[in-house]
Amino acid sequence: MNALKQNVLRVLYYYFKIWVVLISGLLILLFIFYLFIYSPHKKQSQANLQNLGKIKYGMSNLEVIQIMGKENLKMKNVENDSVYSYELEPLSSEDIEVIFDGNMKVKRINFP
Repeated sequence: MNALKQNVLRVLYYYFKIWVVLISGLLILLFIFYLFIYSPHKKQSQANLQNLGKIKYGMSNLEVIQIMGKENLKMKNVENDSVYSYELEPLSSEDIEVIFDGNMKVKRINFP
């Protein structure tokens, strides 16, 4: 009887491990789906791509902020120009950069 009990427990434990792996995989897939389809970052990056076409050379930084919204990152480059960075894709290392000259007018747009 003891051997039968051990075999039943072994089978139950085996199926338990299978369910844990399946549920974990499903949760990971749901997270990835959310991150790349429904997350606020994805929606903002899509809006950034649409709004990028509205930016013209010579626009002021206030006009750019009005179109694109607040920048994710503000910095200076080696030429001492102001650079505003906007998210392109969630978890992406590449961003949209709007570069302003000393008068805070759009000088260049870097888009990968």
